[in-house]
Amino acid sequence: MNNRNPIVTVLMPVYNGEKYLADAIESILNQTYNNFEFIIIDDCSTDNSLRVICSYLDDRIRLIKNKSNIGQSSTMNKGIKLSKGKYIVRLDQDDLADLKRLEKQVQFICRTNSSIVGSWSQIIDQNGNINGYIQHPVDPSDILNSLCINVPFLHSSVIMDKEAILAIGCYSEEYLIAMDWHLWIKAAKHGLIINNIPEVLVSFRRHAMQTTLNKKMMEISCKENIRLLKLSRKLLNNRSYFKASMAWEYHNRLKLDLQYFKNDNKIKPLMGKFFNLTGLFEYIKLVFFYKIINRPKYLYTPPYVYLKAC
Repeated sequence: MNNRNPIVTVLMPVYNGEKYLADAIESILNQTYNNFEFIIIDDCSTDNSLRVICSYLDDRIRLIKNKSNIGQSSTMNKGIKLSKGKYIVRLDQDDLADLKRLEKQVQFICRTNSSIVGSWSQIIDQNGNINGYIQHPVDPSDILNSLCINVPFLHSSVIMDKEAILAIGCYSEEYLIAMDWHLWIKAAKHGLIINNIPEVLVSFRRHAMQTTLNKKMMEISCKENIRLLKLSRKLLNNRSYFKASMAWEYHNRLKLDLQYFKNDNKIKPLMGKFFNLTGLFEYIKLVFFYKIINRPKYLYTPPYVYLKAC
């Protein structure tokens, strides 16, 4: 290991993550690949997160404390600029990395000359029990097309070429929720090579402490999704994906308006969404393939497929 010139920088933003933080940190420290630094940035946590981080006396860890709470996008950009590694690996404070994750992703990104590489993942609960699996597209054209529908890999699963990400401007601070999706769209627009490893290399934890979107955040999420669907549609040359993109935009607009259904002033624009015949027709198809027959692959290759654990 070379702490002065590490090949990889593992970057973990932390905000009030004390409950699962130790497990996340240890999943990195126990990696089979050793040539990395581990930047952990505390974004002004008010719980015992700092105490948890400081309990690890490992010279691979670089603890950085923000002077004020600046949010995930700014924290990530700060970490990227402070990193020494050629590659940036992401992990959230409550997720887990497979012990061979770094080894496999470094080998893959070097071999394929990729700029961004994700992986499949498994879903775990608060006790670490496996509830299911998420599989993302592997074929490059499917990744690109599915990117125009949603994110084609879990944010916590990516390894990125630092110089390539710096060249396209890193994360946009205009997005509060979908900052990662926007970054992948920018990468695709600049012609960066994006790939997925068809192996489960990350455990994505779902638990009660995760932030539930309130009415305001739900509105922001829908608006960001609509914006990104429109932005990414220019990348498409496939009719099936284009129609699916229109359907998902219809879904988000409908979801946005339904929040205000009791407001009389919103009923008219809501009814306008219902009578947008093209969007409605594609949305009905989406509901049929996702909810009724549970075969979205018959419609198009979706950004992810969820499989229940046996």
